[in-house]
Amino acid sequence: MALPFFKEFTEAQKKQFGPVRQREVIKTERRAYTSPFMYDNVDVGNFYEIDPTKGIELKADEGFITITEDKPIVAVNVVGSGCVPRGYNICEWWADGESIDNMKDQLVKRQRIDNLNGTHPSI
Repeated sequence: MALPFFKEFTEAQKKQFGPVRQREVIKTERRAYTSPFMYDNVDVGNFYEIDPTKGIELKADEGFITITEDKPIVAVNVVGSGCVPRGYNICEWWADGESIDNMKDQLVKRQRIDNLNGTHPSI
């Protein structure tokens, strides 16, 4: 029995969109990666140093950590800081074959978090 505030599908809509579907069960996996990110599906590049106590120090605007998975990545948590006052981290994601060099008429899929204060002195 339908609740009174819900509109039911019309016969034309049922004919257009087909039979009632079954819910799909999706199971997620959580995967954790830690510094120095030496995994067979991770590329790390353009960094200054790898320190056992603070991790990898990536070069600003050039350093990267790229993770490739066989299933879609639906969420990412990044734990890190800027090495200078008001530093930032950027996460970008790309489809297979997609890069900043071959994009046309679309937005870059990028998120940035600002004002990450460093935990060690810098010059």
